[in-house]
Amino acid sequence: RTQQRVDLQEQAKDAMRNTFERLMRLPDGSQVRWLGTVSDLVELVHMMWYDGLTIDEHGQVLNFSTTVNLLCERLHLRSPRKPNTVMNNVRKRKNPDLLLLTRCRHLMEQGEEPLGRFVIEQPLPRPLPKGEGSD
Repeated sequence: RTQQRVDLQEQAKDAMRNTFERLMRLPDGSQVRWLGTVSDLVELVHMMWYDGLTIDEHGQVLNFSTTVNLLCERLHLRSPRKPNTVMNNVRKRKNPDLLLLTRCRHLMEQGEEPLGRFVIEQPLPRPLPKGEGSD
């Protein structure tokens, strides 16, 4: 049972790595959106940064904060002013079931793609032309 849990944890991490690498390759102007919290994205970036996977399209290794800012920009999110503070708050969580990897492992146990519900391709709403809409 414990070995099965470890295997699922590794499978979840591999799936998360694949999603992260896909997000890192998004072109500017992409219509992919992150539906999770910014804290979840920061936690994902930190996990990948810790494993040495925060590499840009030119092969440059990016630091943690730069990677958070890059992905927030590509995913049309407001970047946290201090990603390290966000990560410190994540680490202080008393309930380990709230950690992203644990939640993703639970999703895999249920047969779901771990980050499938966090990432969606959808266009940004277009602003209405002046004079239309709420008057």
